[in-house]
Amino acid sequence: MLSLGSRARLCSIQNLPDPRPGPGEVVVKIEAAGVRGRDLVVRKGAFPHVKLPVVPGHEGVGRVVEVGPGVEKEPVGAGVSLSAVYDGTCEYCRRGLENLCKSAEPLGESRNGTYIPRPKRHAPNNLYLPQYNQGRTYQSCLRA
Repeated sequence: MLSLGSRARLCSIQNLPDPRPGPGEVVVKIEAAGVRGRDLVVRKGAFPHVKLPVVPGHEGVGRVVEVGPGVEKEPVGAGVSLSAVYDGTCEYCRRGLENLCKSAEPLGESRNGTYIPRPKRHAPNNLYLPQYNQGRTYQSCLRA
């Protein structure tokens, strides 16, 4: 797995253990991950908030492969889209302006991103895709 390390040693390849879902979390098998310019900016060290080491990738789609206690909405096998993790409770989140959430944990910056085969996620932060087609349809239209 490619991981962004310290500022002195930017990239390394390493094996990471498969994550286990905790309460309210799911593990997703990534089927398509977006390669975006933001990933390059993160790699260059332009964002001081990035928590290193971290696996890059901030957009992706896949299927839920494991659920933690308390997860009811997304059953195993459900197609989901992954992006940043928002708290869902702040004023911005309640108004539908999650991109302004002060507690956001962007994938590939504050937590391992979509270049890892099986990221762990808080279930409420996934967009459920009922007609999911293995990443071929959704990745481009999610940006619209």
